[in-house]
Amino acid sequence: MVKAVLEHLESNGWHGFTVGINDDVTHKSIAVKEEIDTEQKGISRCKFWGYGSDGTVSANKSAIKIIGESTDLFVQGYFQYDSNKSGGYTVSHLRFGKNPIQSEYLLNKVDFVALHRPQYIGQYDILEGITEGGTFLINSSQKPENIFRLFTRDMQETIWKKKIKVFAIDASKIAKSVGLGGRINSVMQTAFFKVSGVVPEAEAIALIKKHVEKQFARKGAEIVEMNWKAIDVSCEAIVEVPIPTEADKYAEIKELVPAGSGEFADFVIDPILRLKGDSIPVSRMPLNGAVPTGTKKLEYRGVPGNPAIWIDKLDFVKEPYIAEPYIEYPPSCSGCGEVPYIHLVTQLYGDRMMIANATGCTSIYGGTFPTIPYTKDSKGKGPAWANSLFEDNAEYGFGMRMAVDSNRKQLKTNVIALIPLLNNPPLRNALEKGLMLFDEVNREAKDNADVIKNFLDEEHKRSSGKKDLRILLDKVIELQDYFVDKSVWIFGGDGWAYDIGFGGLDHVMASNKNVNILVMDTEVYSNTGGQASKATPRGAVAKFASDGKKLSKKNLGLMMTTYGNAYVAVVNMGMDRDKTALAFVGSRETQWTINHYSLLALHCSWIRYEVCKETI
Repeated sequence: MVKAVLEHLESNGWHGFTVGINDDVTHKSIAVKEEIDTEQKGISRCKFWGYGSDGTVSANKSAIKIIGESTDLFVQGYFQYDSNKSGGYTVSHLRFGKNPIQSEYLLNKVDFVALHRPQYIGQYDILEGITEGGTFLINSSQKPENIFRLFTRDMQETIWKKKIKVFAIDASKIAKSVGLGGRINSVMQTAFFKVSGVVPEAEAIALIKKHVEKQFARKGAEIVEMNWKAIDVSCEAIVEVPIPTEADKYAEIKELVPAGSGEFADFVIDPILRLKGDSIPVSRMPLNGAVPTGTKKLEYRGVPGNPAIWIDKLDFVKEPYIAEPYIEYPPSCSGCGEVPYIHLVTQLYGDRMMIANATGCTSIYGGTFPTIPYTKDSKGKGPAWANSLFEDNAEYGFGMRMAVDSNRKQLKTNVIALIPLLNNPPLRNALEKGLMLFDEVNREAKDNADVIKNFLDEEHKRSSGKKDLRILLDKVIELQDYFVDKSVWIFGGDGWAYDIGFGGLDHVMASNKNVNILVMDTEVYSNTGGQASKATPRGAVAKFASDGKKLSKKNLGLMMTTYGNAYVAVVNMGMDRDKTALAFVGSRETQWTINHYSLLALHCSWIRYEVCKETI
């Protein structure tokens, strides 16, 4: 791309150009005519396709450390992750060379490719960029003579054309046989060292064993021996895959989104799920940055999620939408303690909900482009979700509240002016009823709002030529979604609420506006790995605060009660889910409440508590 820019400038190029994208809207993108390989001679470039919990990234970090510390080779590693909180793909980009490595970009040419998860075949371009005579290592339980037919036709063609050597190992079987469960990292790391040729095999195996001993010594000799056994077994289990001269069977390209899912799914979601997002032309992107909700389920063959039907049995929950979910398949960590609360609050308020989401765990599994877990019901209603900066989310949500209030005020003013001009009794009656129910959010108000919309459409068709009427009618139609008030929610974790965003949160809570704040209090910075926050209790040890918290936990809920107009609830669904639901409903049922603040006491799925096994 750098050369393309220089050539553009040399040929009387214009300002405002772009490079690296296909701008088919303004047509100001310049072409990249050639791909230049600037790597040093003799360098080894390796790419590893792994799974979010199989230990691949850890193994590759170990490989870099082993080779960098124990040989005269220079090393470099870059790691590419899925946006899912767990279970997504990982791609490791490793370089090994005899001279300092100055390159700072992901690999586009590779000499060695390892596929630790064969399920990726047909979804990702596994062998993209592999060089002539390269090596391909696959984790597979199939017999060597059957493996070649598992590849797509493109993969087979690449192997034939570039004379790729293919090796296989059943890493999952070996890991389980030696007691490592699903952690195949030691097995695949050994296989890499054996077939890649980066370091001589005997030297490599000795280095791996030495590193394993150092790494697991504190966990006991049994763990060390277990990993050593895995290394020895792995060396003997690697087989070379025979490459036939022709093949009558091959894997099909997988269908990632169901047919008929729409243009956005076909031309944006599908290529991104194949890691081909850079190829999407500008014309396919939304004009206003908004993307459709309810798309996460497309990754699950379009199957709808499950509603929280237990709340239907609670007497104090009068009108929940229990028949359909408003959030489904969020890509959170397995066992995440946050999602049930979000699921609950969307069931209660989802059809008129607006969410301002602070950056953190909730924003990663809540709205990472291009698929969104928040969805809509059969009437097309559901939460509107947006993510702001980590530090100003409270202000962001406050802005939503101010905008809603302003729009509702305009709507009411225009409806009052419109009614006398109407010669349409059904519409006039519906509008008058809408004004009477303007401060209600019950079923009657919602049904009447739907009636008004239908009548407005009919009136608009026959109002041409009536200028004064048309002006008012156009404005009411523009604002018709505001006949029923919106439920504005501000989501975030304790790092945002207690620390970085506290100033804004405090300002909003003192604003006397109808804003709901939901804090997912995990008592630690979960999204960034485990730093202590002001929500961390005294004496608690976090991953990056191993000396223990010195001060007590900030009592945020108590601080908010001092304003006198806040409804504050500290809830724990694991302790009592009925009372948790009551806390969410309580703010709506308590008419004097201006602000609703729910402070959640819950824990992140990776936080562990040591439980004493002794009995007293």
